[in-house]
Amino acid sequence: SPTPAMAAASSKDALHMCPQVLPLSPQRDRVVLASLEAENSRLHKRIVDLRGSLNKVVVTGAAGTVGNGSALAIGASGGTASAITSTCFAELKQELQADMDILRKLHLTKKRLEQRCRNERSLRSELERRLAASIAVSKANVAPCAVSADTTARITK
Repeated sequence: SPTPAMAAASSKDALHMCPQVLPLSPQRDRVVLASLEAENSRLHKRIVDLRGSLNKVVVTGAAGTVGNGSALAIGASGGTASAITSTCFAELKQELQADMDILRKLHLTKKRLEQRCRNERSLRSELERRLAASIAVSKANVAPCAVSADTTARITK
């Protein structure tokens, strides 16, 4: 299984590549799909962590739970703490939005890869049917060799 850094790099590469440019290889598709799934689960965990941080800020009303704003929040007046809290909210919202955009792109890429796999399986089965039919027709068209009586007489002499 790829490391998280490799999975992230692979998924980022997959996002920037057009599906038509990727080589038609089921093994490569499986690797890209696995890396996309790893990146997807990492991003889901990140969203849960960000939501947890946001809830801590909302519940405690202190900006010190996010980043290194605790020193500022301790000695800050109500207005400054409010400004720091709103800045933290804005940063969290921005991070969450960026992660959601990446998740949407990952989901779209995963759907495209799955569709391409279905198309390749369908094409393969169709080509296998055509090949089997072609072989059956060619076997039916080959008649056994007919040997004339003259040829048989010459061979036996």
